[in-house]
Amino acid sequence: MRCGPAVSVLAVVAACATGLPLAATSAAQPGPKPAAPALCPASVPSTAAFLKGKGTRLGRGPTALRLCGYSGGGPLKGGDDAGDGVVLGPGPAGVVASLIAGSAPAAKEERRCARRPPDVLLRFVYSSGSQVDAGLVDPGCSPGSLNSLNSGVVFFGSEARSLDPGLTGTLVADAGAYGLPRPPTTLDLFGYTVAGATEKAHSSGFVAEFGGEEVDGAYPPGVVLLQFPPAGTGDIGNEVDLVLSVPPSLPCVAADLALVYGGQQGATGNLVGNISIWDISHQYCLLAGPLGLVGTDASGRAVTRAVVYDVSPGMVLSPGAQPRGPGSSLPIDELVAGLAFATPTAANCQGAGTGTRPARWRLSLPGGHVSVANAGGLNGAFVVDCNGSLGPFGLVSLW
Repeated sequence: MRCGPAVSVLAVVAACATGLPLAATSAAQPGPKPAAPALCPASVPSTAAFLKGKGTRLGRGPTALRLCGYSGGGPLKGGDDAGDGVVLGPGPAGVVASLIAGSAPAAKEERRCARRPPDVLLRFVYSSGSQVDAGLVDPGCSPGSLNSLNSGVVFFGSEARSLDPGLTGTLVADAGAYGLPRPPTTLDLFGYTVAGATEKAHSSGFVAEFGGEEVDGAYPPGVVLLQFPPAGTGDIGNEVDLVLSVPPSLPCVAADLALVYGGQQGATGNLVGNISIWDISHQYCLLAGPLGLVGTDASGRAVTRAVVYDVSPGMVLSPGAQPRGPGSSLPIDELVAGLAFATPTAANCQGAGTGTRPARWRLSLPGGHVSVANAGGLNGAFVVDCNGSLGPFGLVSLW
């Protein structure tokens, strides 16, 4: 198992053997109880205000992070703790600070998000008593399309950073979790292995599910970094979604991957098919875009229009996959990507069209391509109508 510089090998071995969080394998460090971040303000400062603190930095090791959710500049309405927001402990707070500090500067067009009020105020506090505020604008003002995910933008000091859609979604969801009904109260699963987190959740009547991944080299793969709902809040449906650590990884090459055609079904005037993407190599790999999909005949000649998909930054696949067909359940820590495509049904063609049945699907990625037969799966082979018309249906995502 890989290990970052912040975690000793003995700690990793102990954590994996017991399922306990990494912190539980070390002796407790005595000291005063850390201060909690100040309460959420009644209204969020303008995004521009976060850009005036030149020199402000997110330091290492915050002791807590308060998430305050807003809508149109005013607070979200919720339960008894509406003014308090949601407080994350030192583990998750440190993960969020590290991920923000390591994120890429926002592109010029993303900086126009500063015209909107933040959706979430992130209030970090440190053992010294110092406090750093950051404003997160949810996706919506950065460029995007049907087959690409928008990134969130976080503003602090004089900086604007682009956050991956998964982290953005987790922070926005966690900020709104203060209004969830209690009991039950969600457990703290930070630092647990998947096996340990699943067991702890189950013993308290919760079901653990996959909630995303984040690249963090300070933790071994498969450790819980974040969760929704966050610890100490309420819950609906007794489900807790786990955000797992994955290591920094090299881009996937064609030889790393195998495809499974999942079949097809109707969807409001369209026929929709899907393909899953599995890492069959012996190491984690980064699925980098753009990806191109086209149907071909047996000789490899394209017989459909090509579809291009963007891929969310940091989409890492887990190694050693054994590709399986539709309907197979996946363990929480088996990271498989998937994409969907669609063609109008014959009745919805604009003008005359003929059906085409590709022999194979070819997926192109930077530096190569991999293919799979257009056969088997749910409801059999996919037939492309409207003279080879093919388009994306949603996003490339982790299944």
